[in-house]
Amino acid sequence: TGTVVATFNDKDVADATTVSFSGLSLSGADAGNYTLTAHADASQTISAKALTISGLSSEDKVYDGTKDAVVNGTAALQTAIAAGSGTSSDGKAYTGDTVSLTGTVVATFNDKDVADATTVSFSGLRLTGDDAANYTLTPHAVVSQGISKAVLTAKANDDAKFLTQADPAFTVSVTGFVNGETSASAEGYAAPTASRSGADSTAGLYNDVLVAAGGGADNYSFSYAAGDFTIVPADQLLVRVTDVSDTYGTS
Repeated sequence: TGTVVATFNDKDVADATTVSFSGLSLSGADAGNYTLTAHADASQTISAKALTISGLSSEDKVYDGTKDAVVNGTAALQTAIAAGSGTSSDGKAYTGDTVSLTGTVVATFNDKDVADATTVSFSGLRLTGDDAANYTLTPHAVVSQGISKAVLTAKANDDAKFLTQADPAFTVSVTGFVNGETSASAEGYAAPTASRSGADSTAGLYNDVLVAAGGGADNYSFSYAAGDFTIVPADQLLVRVTDVSDTYGTS
């Protein structure tokens, strides 16, 4: 007779290996003639309980060629509950257990590219404390964030011609690439072009008549700056200079 009680040999994940049974006794007119041998122990284990965290957020960003994201907020475990209460999947630690978060949060986009970056995930945290081994840490929920295009500046290069000549092939300089990218390495890059607005044909300086337009890239948009055009009289000298760059100390 009695009510069976099953008890682990230890409450901790690392040391719980068996379950013993108690609570039964013999009854009846002849019970005094017998003794009751305890039920054999059963081999059982305790698995770690998963804890959930909250409190973190991120934000959208402009394309920078990386998957790095901003971390906002503070990560926290849920409020602990009394031992034996709740469920195995409620994500909460038990009152009296020493367990907390440690580490540095790192936020990461799922992709570096504008078209595919949709979420930010968080990593870098772990559990610490005397009872940490009784728990596992479920990663913080991902958040929905995106990456917008970085802006390239396309400037129509200043140019000139002699009065009697046809217009030259106008060119465009593009600046603003990030993370070491260039027009050759930027994904989906197509160069903008330049043309001359108006049909001025007399000698003189014409401001902002060379207009940049078009172009495209997967991770960039364009802003445009106009260039000046000079029509040189036939009896003057026209000197063309190509932009060059050098590093100080080199020849």
